[in-house]
Amino acid sequence: MAITISGDTPNFSAATITTGTVTTLTAPTSTITTLNAPSGVLATQNGMTGIAKAWVQYNGSTQTVIGSFNVLTVTYVSTGTYTVNFTTAFSNTTYSAIVGSSNNGFTRMIGSGTQTTTSCPVYSEYPSSIAGSTVRIDGTISAVFLGS
Repeated sequence: MAITISGDTPNFSAATITTGTVTTLTAPTSTITTLNAPSGVLATQNGMTGIAKAWVQYNGSTQTVIGSFNVLTVTYVSTGTYTVNFTTAFSNTTYSAIVGSSNNGFTRMIGSGTQTTTSCPVYSEYPSSIAGSTVRIDGTISAVFLGS
């Protein structure tokens, strides 16, 4: 395990630890350049609490992922209906899905369906001219998934 630490604290200005274990480290102004888990996988959001475990920005019109973290693929199910598939599964199905979208200045109604630990269906709807009804439409969605 290699950890490189640099920054200004009363105790050090730079340090490199190539072997061993750091039990406690308080370095409020430090920058961690590289942090590797024993498996060799970069320890990022998956190992931390209080931040997004996954996120994606997806263009349903072109069916392309614009950017993502911990998202393996987005499956186009039908117009305005997509399934976000996670690279690393959630530990349970009680995670939060926050989904948003806008098109030509109009905010759409967004929702999610029955989620599993490995995927979450999302949809994009626009209010129709008929009271109480909606129409599913393709467009760009942004989704953030919080949980463990």
